[in-house]
Amino acid sequence: MTLTNQAPQQCPKCGSSIKLVPAGVSKRTGKPYNAFYACSNRDCDYIFRQPSKQDKIVEALKQILKNQVAISQKIDKLAGSFEAFTLIFTKQDDPEGTSQDDTSEIS
Repeated sequence: MTLTNQAPQQCPKCGSSIKLVPAGVSKRTGKPYNAFYACSNRDCDYIFRQPSKQDKIVEALKQILKNQVAISQKIDKLAGSFEAFTLIFTKQDDPEGTSQDDTSEIS
């Protein structure tokens, strides 16, 4: 089911009309809540909450973070492959490990 920005005219569960419940303060908890759409049939529990701009921004930031983590993991994997390749390549050139460092003194 795809979330859209418009509330349906009829409840998808029972077919009753949809009503707007304005923003307010909960009588039970005392906490404020955003406006939402609900089924006019009290026995039905269908609620449609329109995503706020803040929700959209948070979701976009979560996706960016996921992408950055995936890129970092790919870079780490490539770096590990490069290190393994370098190690193998170096051992093939000098299998006995007799080469000297470039920084050592020649006598």
